[in-house]
Amino acid sequence: MLPTGATLRVLGALIALAGVWQLIAGLWLVRRGVHFRYSNWLLLLVTAGGILAFLAWATRGKSINVTG
Repeated sequence: MLPTGATLRVLGALIALAGVWQLIAGLWLVRRGVHFRYSNWLLLLVTAGGILAFLAWATRGKSINVTG
């Protein structure tokens, strides 16, 4: 079992850092006319982190069978 509070804090911090990095890198590159190539991958990772955070929150104190 995952500790729910710690898991949600870590995932929240990682998602927040990804957002700040996207904002800073995106603004810095747009000023130079460069296309930011990895924004779709970052969006995918943030979405996966959000889904994992929801599952950790929804199953707090219980177990979940993710294999079916």
